[in-house]
Amino acid sequence: TWKNFAFNTFLLFYYNQVLGLTASLASAAIMIALVIDAITDPLVGSLSDHFRSRLGRRHPFMYASALPLGITLYLAFSPPAGLGETGLFVWLTAFAVLVRTAMTFFVVPWNALFAEFTEDYNERTAVVTYRYVVGWLGAVAFTFLAWTFIFPSSPAYTPGHLNPAAYDIFAPVIGIAVTVAAFLTTHLTRREIPYLLQPGSGLSFSPLGAAREVLLALRNRSFLWVFLAILFGGAVAGVSAALTIYMQTYFWGLNPEDLRWFVLSAFGAIFAFV
Repeated sequence: TWKNFAFNTFLLFYYNQVLGLTASLASAAIMIALVIDAITDPLVGSLSDHFRSRLGRRHPFMYASALPLGITLYLAFSPPAGLGETGLFVWLTAFAVLVRTAMTFFVVPWNALFAEFTEDYNERTAVVTYRYVVGWLGAVAFTFLAWTFIFPSSPAYTPGHLNPAAYDIFAPVIGIAVTVAAFLTTHLTRREIPYLLQPGSGLSFSPLGAAREVLLALRNRSFLWVFLAILFGGAVAGVSAALTIYMQTYFWGLNPEDLRWFVLSAFGAIFAFV
């Protein structure tokens, strides 16, 4: 959730409006990362499905990705000074790809765990529901604190998220927070490893096998309709998320002191949870 807040709210805005990278190049860099992410997701999923270790097949990837995820997030928001437009484009492309790849190695096995904790439908629903309420609460707290203490407006920079110095604070905070959260999530579920499903004997990972698994899933008509719905819904949500900060800043004229109160909308989700 925190990684998505950083990427969806600030990445395009930071490179375009604060660092001066043209919107077309910044958007192209983010698009390249998304295309690569669409390739690595099923590959990592298949690799995780077939992996064997004393820590099971999910947790090794989650442990291994926690630190790289934090480091690459930090570097994505910390480009060296003096980079020209080409340098900023290359930096953004490289670290957007690396962040999404590190996130894939964490979140794909992490999501797969929910289907393995229990075979009972009601228990599985409860597990996922608690996952969302914890995520919402964490997002509310982090978002409110970030707008209040990292991006406050000042006479020189109003609104405060146009202040380049604010991102010098935001970069290490988001990097450390995501690494700690990923590690804790992994470690606190470690006791469940003996009870999780294990890959069948004789099965091993191969990129060609992963491609066959994707094609097999797409032949399922029900899955195909769900996939297409999520694809188009994700496209709309992605555009909305990327442009929201522009609308809030330049159309509505809102400052961080105003934007922090938008987190109150999350209480609707809390009521739904109850």
